Amino acid sequence: MEKAWFEMRAETRRRLSDAAWIPLKLRAEKKQGNYGQIGYVAEFEGTHSVAIRLDQRHSGDDINWSSIGTVGVWASRDSYKPVDIPWGDDQQDIGVELVLEQAFDGAETSIWHLNQDLVFALSLFREDDVWVRPTEGYDEVVRLERDAEGRATGIKMRAEYLRDYLAARSMALRIVTYRSRDQVVEDGSAIGWSEVPATENRDGGRFEGRAWAIHEGGHPFGAKTGVFHMSRTDVDIEAEVPRMDQPTDEGVESRQWTFERDGRKLWQIEGEFWRDEWIEPAVSSPRTRRDRIPSSTTFIVDGYGKRQSADDLNSDDIGLWLWFNPAVVPALLTRRGGALKWHTRDTGSVWIAPGMPVHFGINEHGLINVYAHDVARLEEWERRLWAGYNVAPDGGVSLELTAAQVKTTPANTLAPEAFLARALDALDEAFKARFGRSLVTEHGERNTILKQTHRFRATDRPSLLALAKDIARLTADSFDVAALKKQLSVPEGERLGSLKGVQRLLEPLIGKEKAHELMGPLVGIYDLRLGDAHLPSSAIEKAVKLVKIDTTGPFIDQGRDILHIAVSVLFTIAEVFNEAPNLQ
Repeated sequence: MEKAWFEMRAETRRRLSDAAWIPLKLRAEKKQGNYGQIGYVAEFEGTHSVAIRLDQRHSGDDINWSSIGTVGVWASRDSYKPVDIPWGDDQQDIGVELVLEQAFDGAETSIWHLNQDLVFALSLFREDDVWVRPTEGYDEVVRLERDAEGRATGIKMRAEYLRDYLAARSMALRIVTYRSRDQVVEDGSAIGWSEVPATENRDGGRFEGRAWAIHEGGHPFGAKTGVFHMSRTDVDIEAEVPRMDQPTDEGVESRQWTFERDGRKLWQIEGEFWRDEWIEPAVSSPRTRRDRIPSSTTFIVDGYGKRQSADDLNSDDIGLWLWFNPAVVPALLTRRGGALKWHTRDTGSVWIAPGMPVHFGINEHGLINVYAHDVARLEEWERRLWAGYNVAPDGGVSLELTAAQVKTTPANTLAPEAFLARALDALDEAFKARFGRSLVTEHGERNTILKQTHRFRATDRPSLLALAKDIARLTADSFDVAALKKQLSVPEGERLGSLKGVQRLLEPLIGKEKAHELMGPLVGIYDLRLGDAHLPSSAIEKAVKLVKIDTTGPFIDQGRDILHIAVSVLFTIAEVFNEAPNLQ
């Protein structure tokens, strides 16, 4: 290794106070080869931290790598020290340990715990080795790192959350760091540290480098070892019940000798770096202490492009609505925790953070309307997400939304998305009651497809075709052809499409013409699924006519209409199977 490797300048110039992730505790070690042998290389990086009360900062200044003790409980008749409380010299608590290491006698590994006060204060939820904050889009806040054997090597916390917590508790984090690198080589005299060790104050810490000669195996070169041996001569070890009394001078025998280590001469080179620093609390604590900070998010509130801040709009009496591109809904749903619930045909609620639904409506131009306060009351990170899709007013406010929020008389309409799963179940139950087996086959992706089958998928022609593809996957692709063949007595080798098979079952019940007309929209939806890759525009138009949707309106309305028609057809087929008389 070159001298620069031991000096670690690239690593030591990085201050933890500037890092996005702060190591609350770190013990990472890499070793290669056997100690005292050529090829031995070792690296170590460790940190320990203690949150210190600001009024005890003078005590924190005395904390360094050498003074860090073992975390544990101390109890006596006069006092008790909890496991997470560090004591000062006067046995008074000066702060809190954010990471607690629990060791067990005889066990090779220990368990690292995150202080539960920190977990509760920031509303964290642990998933494997990551703590997330569900109320902030499941953002990762704390990570536990492990080595290849599964041993804990570090706990790191996102700086903005840590500083928020410190601010709420009027604390600063004292963090001490130690790094070392050493290696055994054939000849290390050229590095220049063998006579006088290198010492340097830099990067807010202290570096030391040294090199010394060793015997192969690790012992100092030329060292002598003294041995002093003592044994007892007054114990009858052959007795049936041996007894060993207190020793006397006459019953003790001793001897001593010295010897010199041998083995070829090698060199061990080592570089070490220590640094003690502070992570300061944030100016405010909006998460833990719920401090109010000015919002930087603005929204367009009128046709002239006037903007108002989220703070100005954060009032239940604001009396204003906002307009958004409908793509905001898929953007919210793709975030973890995103969910959608329908109230009427053109109104519903969407949310990411639990307990903070946003009531929306869809206006005549396919834009999303939301009462301004419902967005302004959200956390700042979610406000910014909504603001990215904010547009100028166009087409008025959703009539169904104002029916609920102004007239307090919700529209008596239904959203097809809310009934797609029910329609599939109704068809399957009706088919099973009539023919004795299921028609709709289950597959692992059904719930995922259902969740993403909504009108907001349709923002242009290609995405409308993609929505049709998912509806086809839930219908034509999910119908059991084998079950249909059995009822129609189709020979084993003969091909039969699933939609054609359902139509043939319907023909004797409602007539050939009505069966063809009823199945037409599902056939059209199936044809649309191939439109982006196989069908010419004329074929697409033909499929659209089969589905019977108005292509002059916004794409979001076309998506709604495709879903409505598909749901209506499924319920109608189920009704036929349930109510048509059995044929003899």
